[in-house]
Amino acid sequence: MKYYLYALFFISTFGEAQDVSKVRAAYGSLEKDPVATQALYNDLKDVSEEKTLLAGYKGAIVMLQAKHVKGIKNKKKLFKDGLVLLEGAIEVYPNNIEMRTLRMSIQENAPKFLKYNKQIEEDKKFILENLKNTTSSSVKVFVNSYVSQSKLFSDSERTHYN
Repeated sequence: MKYYLYALFFISTFGEAQDVSKVRAAYGSLEKDPVATQALYNDLKDVSEEKTLLAGYKGAIVMLQAKHVKGIKNKKKLFKDGLVLLEGAIEVYPNNIEMRTLRMSIQENAPKFLKYNKQIEEDKKFILENLKNTTSSSVKVFVNSYVSQSKLFSDSERTHYN
């Protein structure tokens, strides 16, 4: 029984890791592409609201969808729904550079009236302090891709921490 539970845990964790890799690779192109955003959301619609990395990505994608819908009420609802998922994942994984990068990317681009920008400096500091220690090459590429295009990082920060 113990081995069965261990195998089940390994398989579910491995499956999520593969899905996270796919989502991570697609995430960078979503901001300006409502069709791709919807397609990736459709891939993740069955992800439960459990606090996982995939739920964090789903939250960020839902927040991005808010840019592409009509009506302020629809935009606010989507944004708040996504916020719950993303912040829930960060609550469970507070030291995950990938989740912090997602949050920072959303905060950087969120309209000011939403007042979702209070952790920008905290996340930036976390990213700069932890980027070199990141062992996953795909996570490093994901974070570096964001840092290289973000207006929140100076040229010296980009070159020093890459």
